[in-house]
Amino acid sequence: MGKMALEDNFTDIIGKAQRGLGFSDAELTERASVTRDELARIKSGAVLEPVIRKVAEVLDLHPAALMESAKESWHPSEVHLDGLAQITTRYYDMSVNAFMVWDPGTREAVAFDTGADAGPLLKYIGKEN
Repeated sequence: MGKMALEDNFTDIIGKAQRGLGFSDAELTERASVTRDELARIKSGAVLEPVIRKVAEVLDLHPAALMESAKESWHPSEVHLDGLAQITTRYYDMSVNAFMVWDPGTREAVAFDTGADAGPLLKYIGKEN
Protein backbone atom coordinates (compact mmCIF):
# COMPACT_ATOMS: atom_id res chain seq x y z
CA MET A 1 0.00 0.00 0.00
CA GLY A 2 1.33 3.45 -0.89
CA LYS A 3 1.75 6.55 1.21
CA MET A 4 -0.96 9.20 1.35
CA ALA A 5 0.30 12.66 0.48
CA LEU A 6 0.08 14.97 3.48
CA GLU A 7 -1.08 18.52 2.95
CA ASP A 8 0.37 20.15 6.06
CA ASN A 9 4.01 20.02 7.08
CA PHE A 10 5.25 20.66 10.61
CA THR A 11 5.58 24.40 10.03
CA ASP A 12 1.91 24.55 8.98
CA ILE A 13 0.92 22.61 12.11
CA ILE A 14 2.88 24.97 14.37
CA GLY A 15 1.43 28.05 12.65
CA LYS A 16 -2.17 26.81 12.83
CA ALA A 17 -1.85 25.85 16.50
CA GLN A 18 -0.24 29.20 17.33
CA ARG A 19 -2.96 31.15 15.53
CA GLY A 20 -5.66 28.99 17.11
CA LEU A 21 -4.37 29.75 20.58
CA GLY A 22 -3.87 33.43 19.72
CA PHE A 23 -0.18 33.47 20.73
CA SER A 24 2.07 36.14 19.27
CA ASP A 25 5.64 35.13 18.45
CA ALA A 26 6.79 37.05 21.53
CA GLU A 27 4.35 35.19 23.76
CA LEU A 28 5.26 31.82 22.25
CA THR A 29 8.99 32.37 22.66
CA GLU A 30 8.48 33.39 26.28
CA ARG A 31 6.22 30.45 27.14
CA ALA A 32 8.46 27.92 25.35
CA SER A 33 11.74 29.40 26.64
CA VAL A 34 13.18 29.67 23.14
CA THR A 35 14.73 32.64 21.35
CA ARG A 36 13.02 34.60 18.59
CA ASP A 37 15.74 33.37 16.22
CA GLU A 38 15.08 29.72 17.16
CA LEU A 39 11.35 30.17 16.63
CA ALA A 40 11.93 31.88 13.29
CA ARG A 41 14.25 29.07 12.20
CA ILE A 42 11.75 26.28 12.93
CA LYS A 43 8.94 28.28 11.33
CA SER A 44 11.18 28.44 8.23
CA GLY A 45 11.58 24.66 8.23
CA ALA A 46 14.73 24.04 10.29
CA VAL A 47 14.43 20.77 12.19
CA LEU A 48 15.75 21.82 15.61
CA GLU A 49 14.43 19.03 17.79
CA PRO A 50 14.79 20.64 21.25
CA VAL A 51 13.08 23.82 20.02
CA ILE A 52 10.30 21.94 18.23
CA ARG A 53 9.61 19.85 21.33
CA LYS A 54 9.42 22.94 23.60
CA VAL A 55 7.10 24.74 21.17
CA ALA A 56 4.94 21.62 20.80
CA GLU A 57 4.39 21.43 24.56
CA VAL A 58 3.27 25.05 24.75
CA LEU A 59 0.95 24.63 21.76
CA ASP A 60 -0.58 21.47 23.27
CA LEU A 61 0.79 19.36 20.41
CA HIS A 62 2.28 15.90 20.81
CA PRO A 63 6.06 16.51 20.65
CA ALA A 64 6.99 13.07 19.25
CA ALA A 65 4.29 13.27 16.56
CA LEU A 66 5.40 16.78 15.59
CA MET A 67 8.98 15.51 15.30
CA GLU A 68 7.82 12.68 13.03
CA SER A 69 6.17 15.31 10.86
CA ALA A 70 9.33 17.46 10.87
CA LYS A 71 11.49 14.47 9.91
CA GLU A 72 8.87 13.33 7.36
CA SER A 73 9.15 9.85 8.89
CA TRP A 74 5.43 9.04 8.97
CA HIS A 75 2.67 9.05 6.41
CA PRO A 76 -0.76 7.44 6.71
CA SER A 77 -1.41 4.45 4.49
CA GLU A 78 -3.63 5.01 1.51
CA VAL A 79 -7.28 4.13 2.04
CA HIS A 80 -9.13 2.43 -0.80
CA LEU A 81 -12.93 2.60 -0.59
CA ASP A 82 -15.37 2.35 -3.44
CA GLY A 83 -16.82 5.84 -3.63
CA LEU A 84 -13.88 7.78 -2.20
CA ALA A 85 -10.91 9.33 -3.98
CA GLN A 86 -8.14 11.71 -2.98
CA ILE A 87 -6.61 13.81 -5.72
CA THR A 88 -3.38 15.63 -4.86
CA THR A 89 -2.57 18.85 -6.68
CA ARG A 90 0.35 21.26 -6.47
CA TYR A 91 0.12 24.86 -5.32
CA TYR A 92 3.55 26.43 -5.73
CA ASP A 93 5.77 24.28 -3.48
CA MET A 94 2.89 22.66 -1.54
CA SER A 95 0.69 19.62 -2.00
CA VAL A 96 -3.03 20.34 -1.75
CA ASN A 97 -5.51 17.49 -1.43
CA ALA A 98 -8.98 17.39 -2.97
CA PHE A 99 -11.55 14.69 -2.32
CA MET A 100 -14.41 13.10 -4.26
CA VAL A 101 -17.10 11.01 -2.62
CA TRP A 102 -19.84 9.31 -4.59
CA ASP A 103 -22.58 6.74 -4.52
CA PRO A 104 -21.21 3.78 -6.53
CA GLY A 105 -24.74 2.90 -7.70
CA THR A 106 -26.06 6.26 -8.88
CA ARG A 107 -22.62 7.85 -9.56
CA GLU A 108 -23.88 11.03 -7.86
CA ALA A 109 -20.82 12.73 -6.45
CA VAL A 110 -19.61 15.67 -4.45
CA ALA A 111 -16.17 17.24 -4.31
CA PHE A 112 -14.90 18.79 -1.11
CA ASP A 113 -11.74 20.48 0.05
CA THR A 114 -11.31 20.99 -3.67
CA GLY A 115 -7.62 21.87 -3.86
CA ALA A 116 -5.86 24.56 -5.81
CA ASP A 117 -6.27 23.36 -9.39
CA ALA A 118 -9.52 21.85 -10.67
CA GLY A 119 -7.83 20.23 -13.70
CA PRO A 120 -6.84 16.92 -12.05
CA LEU A 121 -10.21 16.71 -10.29
CA LEU A 122 -12.11 17.27 -13.57
CA LYS A 123 -9.90 14.69 -15.29
CA TYR A 124 -10.70 12.16 -12.57
CA ILE A 125 -14.44 12.89 -12.86
CA GLY A 126 -14.28 12.34 -16.62
CA LYS A 127 -12.30 9.10 -16.27
CA GLU A 128 -14.71 7.69 -13.67
CA ASN A 129 -17.88 8.97 -15.39
